[in-house]
Amino acid sequence: YHITAVAHTHISLDELFKSIHEALAPILNVQNFYIALYDETSDMVNVAYFVDRYDKSPGLYKAKKGLTEFVIQSNDSQLLTHSQLLSYLNQGTIDVQGTLPQVWLGVPLQLQGKAIGALVVQSYEYSSAYSEQDAQFLTFVSEQIAIVIERKQAEERQSDLSTELRQQTRAMYRAQKMESLGILAGGIAHDFNNLLVAMINQTSLAQTYVADDHPSYIHIGKAVQAAEKAASLTQQLLAYSGSGQFSIKPISLNDLIQENIDLLKVAMPKQIVWDLAIENDTPLIDADLAQLQQVVMNLLINAAEAVGEQVGTIQVQTAVRHITPKDDTFWRYTGNELPAGAYVSLRVQDSGRGMDSKTISKIFDPFFTTKFTGRGLGLAAVLGIVRSHHGGLQVSSKAGKGTAFDLLFPISENSTTSSDPEAIDEGSATGGVVLIIDDEAAVRETVSDVLELEGIDVLTAVNGKKGVATYKEHIDSVDLVLLDLSMPGLSGQETFAKLQTLDPNVRILLSSGYSETDATRGFDSPPLVDFIQKPYRLNTFLHLIRKHIKKK
Repeated sequence: YHITAVAHTHISLDELFKSIHEALAPILNVQNFYIALYDETSDMVNVAYFVDRYDKSPGLYKAKKGLTEFVIQSNDSQLLTHSQLLSYLNQGTIDVQGTLPQVWLGVPLQLQGKAIGALVVQSYEYSSAYSEQDAQFLTFVSEQIAIVIERKQAEERQSDLSTELRQQTRAMYRAQKMESLGILAGGIAHDFNNLLVAMINQTSLAQTYVADDHPSYIHIGKAVQAAEKAASLTQQLLAYSGSGQFSIKPISLNDLIQENIDLLKVAMPKQIVWDLAIENDTPLIDADLAQLQQVVMNLLINAAEAVGEQVGTIQVQTAVRHITPKDDTFWRYTGNELPAGAYVSLRVQDSGRGMDSKTISKIFDPFFTTKFTGRGLGLAAVLGIVRSHHGGLQVSSKAGKGTAFDLLFPISENSTTSSDPEAIDEGSATGGVVLIIDDEAAVRETVSDVLELEGIDVLTAVNGKKGVATYKEHIDSVDLVLLDLSMPGLSGQETFAKLQTLDPNVRILLSSGYSETDATRGFDSPPLVDFIQKPYRLNTFLHLIRKHIKKK
């Protein structure tokens, strides 16, 4: 009755086993006692509770010819003396692991006449420790014990199912939130980039008209710098949304880490101890060098700031890690399940102040920060970059005990790093005609001003439909089309297709605030001759214009 009463309380299965043990103690010698559960489907025995003077619990194992299996398979109680055990051993009926007792008593745990496990007591000192009456008593109570164990197992299965459902719901909510924030961040960055094209290039253009010693020259330069800082912020927003600028190449993560740490050591407080555990011959990864450097620098700087002015350690570790479907914590934040296999891992761990669970749940949100300075975009950008590189990420931290970030990147199929292409001497443009198709007036005006200053004639169109009509009218004179990707009405891709139909030899320079990888997907090359990401600087823009007009 005590066992049944306890089973109806909110105790765990382990606590129930202990209560059963304690309830039997006043009646039987249970100094050496265990409960084993049997799963017929897998043919596995789980010694779920084990107390013994000499031996250790065998835990979970495949059913063989042990004494426990003997009781389960016979579905009958077994009271065996030392001599009987020896006889069974010699006959090969059983195979005893561990210390052989003077007497062994096991009874099946039965549900509806079927053995689901065994209840066992044994004595190493006294051969008369248990009698037939004890066997009958254990058999009598074993059915009630089996019922309460089954009930408690069902409760725990239900609890596990509810926990899993809550985790899945939280994961779905987190993924939806990240997706919504990503779309919002990407949209904001795209609109700002159009404005920044005008700001950066108009101020740069103005600076070319002013002598170096003019009082306004330095102020115009500061305006250019401010606009470029704003551009770097939009890049972080795009990185979070997964639409940042990409130039994918095989990269050595080890080399990149070493270079960045060498730079940081000079700037960071001397009391920080850098512990490098770089695994030799770590495979290359396919990544954008600038974005991966942003990831590494953000993590290292965050770790250094977490340590603060105290003496502390930052450990940086790389290795090859094999992932299975059970490692789902690595895609909890990215929302993209990783295929099983080998990945290059990066771990950045600090001994700083750490974070509580509430803070951890917000650290990847754009504009969330625990610092007095900063904009809260660093870790948001890290998450976006890892996601867009088809990697994984997890974070572990406790307040006062430091923080660890673990990142995964797919291994490159290439075995050597790529070298940068040689610079092209594009010379200077010698006239020519450029058709600008962009719905943003500020962009059209700025680009027109820049090109006209270079002696290049300009045609403009406010949307794709007018752009196609303008090109058709001037098809013999247009040398290059500067086409915006995102426009109302005819999209950039639809405009591209119509221009290609009009003239298979049309030359198109695509422009967008999104990454080259995303923006150029689905475009044929040629007629796509190149891509430039907004906001672009004056020199970069003119380089491409001169290059492609000269080629024609």
